[in-house]
Amino acid sequence: MCSGNLSSAFRLANEGKSILNQNQHHFFESFASLVIILCDRYLGRGVEAIQLMNEVFLPIKHGDRNPLWANLATGMMVVEYEQNQLDKSLELSTQLIPLVNHSCATEEVATVYLYSSRVFHIKDQSSKASRLLDQLERILSLGDYQRFNSQVVHEKMRQAFRSGSFSVCKHIFEKYHLDEFINKGVWQKSGQYEEHRERGALAAVYFLISKGRFKQASDLLEDIAQLLDRNNITSRVLIARCNIAMIAFRQGNTDAAISLVKRLISRYGLVCFSRSVFDEAPGLELLFQQAVNESRVALPTIFTDIFHTLVAAGDKFQDLIQPAHLLTDKELEIFELLSTGLSNAEISKQSGIALSTTKWHLKNIYSKLGVENRRERGESHSLFERLGHHFYIRQVSRFYTEPSDREVGHSRLSRCCKRN
Repeated sequence: MCSGNLSSAFRLANEGKSILNQNQHHFFESFASLVIILCDRYLGRGVEAIQLMNEVFLPIKHGDRNPLWANLATGMMVVEYEQNQLDKSLELSTQLIPLVNHSCATEEVATVYLYSSRVFHIKDQSSKASRLLDQLERILSLGDYQRFNSQVVHEKMRQAFRSGSFSVCKHIFEKYHLDEFINKGVWQKSGQYEEHRERGALAAVYFLISKGRFKQASDLLEDIAQLLDRNNITSRVLIARCNIAMIAFRQGNTDAAISLVKRLISRYGLVCFSRSVFDEAPGLELLFQQAVNESRVALPTIFTDIFHTLVAAGDKFQDLIQPAHLLTDKELEIFELLSTGLSNAEISKQSGIALSTTKWHLKNIYSKLGVENRRERGESHSLFERLGHHFYIRQVSRFYTEPSDREVGHSRLSRCCKRN
């Protein structure tokens, strides 16, 4: 299963489950059930996974909190999370954390800590989320758990990226040597799926996006997606492809982003868009909102009922691209002058730098924000407006510390917006 041969794992787990059931080894049978559910989930058979999980857990739901209960409750916790039932997932996780220890399977321990951390982070309890990941990392340090360690690194990077903590993203990138996943051809060395490489590469993708290196991120995601596709790992392919769509959306290519999402819905069905797809392709809910607002995607009631907290109409696109995080202090100064419509020469004069230096800064700014040049900036005016809105609000708070000064700043920068 870890090497991507999910069909064989599914078959063997079913055979093992049947034998263990006949011999009444119910505890070990629960492991086989979890393997079957995990295979179904990775292969894009979410409905089957949910049905089996309910079938095996509901009879013991109110029973003794023994190892069998803990095993199956772990699977149920993940199912509740995937269906966006976060309170139910968290309720189970708070019961499970005291129960999982060194006598439990590492898969069970890692799953409980990882998903508990993720749900806490979604609920804006970042300290608890971070503490659980650190605790899990210490537990895993007692053995050689490459796969589980990669899941921890991926989740740490995902949470930092989602929170806009780009300095933390850089720290994680350097600490865990994620640059190895950006090397050209890293995925061509072996046609076999290795989960630790996929998780590490996806963590590297978040870092690249945080630095505005969209082309590199897209190329790496394409390599990941092709490898996953060859191994029929549907749920992970979908996450990689949705991240590609989100890069296009961040760059203002809304039409291309929505078109890709429509193709993914057509190919895999909305049933495959579980909560983890939205969480591991940060901002995807905003792309869904945009597609619905433009009447290009119609979501059935059952889907909107489940994911109402994600796909309800709204306009938060400005949260996707944050110049204050992507640009240096000097680049932010140039960006503000650029937004007022000044020429390169006028920007040079006001900022007190040479024209050649201004051009060099502008080149870096365009690269980081995903536009080619000033002309494209003008043609992508709606993107720049949304970028600018987020920039102005953050920059006013940054440069004006006194309330009275901040009001003056808002007024001045609002006039800049109107002139633009």
